[in-house]
Amino acid sequence: MEEFVIPFKGLDVGNHLFKFKIGDKLFESFEYFENINGELDIEIDLLKEPNMMIFDFSFKGKLKLQCDRCLGKYDQNINGKNQLIVKYGDKFMEESEEVIIIPVNESRIDVKQYIFEYVGLLIPVWKIHPDDENGEAACDNDITDRIDQYSKPDNDPRWDALKDLKID
Repeated sequence: MEEFVIPFKGLDVGNHLFKFKIGDKLFESFEYFENINGELDIEIDLLKEPNMMIFDFSFKGKLKLQCDRCLGKYDQNINGKNQLIVKYGDKFMEESEEVIIIPVNESRIDVKQYIFEYVGLLIPVWKIHPDDENGEAACDNDITDRIDQYSKPDNDPRWDALKDLKID
């Protein structure tokens, strides 16, 4: 996919703005984003310097996520920033999570993998419907009632006799 490739060779030293819109097509291309739909606007502010580049990523939009509690879909606002520093060296190397080294003769960089990783970090660990205006969980009540009904532990009568034991 060439749509997330940023050609930096020939750009003047200074700031350059790149805009992307991602949607279901990108989410479908990564297994991790199963059951996720939506659209995000991404702005990448590239600060090109003679010896390195700084990519400032900004993400804004809505994703349709699957609730971990009731399995219903809900809209999650996504808003965040990340930074990637690219230095020049002899070969491709990851110096840290935020710093990579690319060969001096490279002329472009594919940011698709970084977009994937950064969006993944913006998705909440616990995907749960936001509360409604009354402060109540907005989950599907039929589903949560059914879960409660089937998740109550059955009492095993063999253990009832132990309840009467007095331990001093």
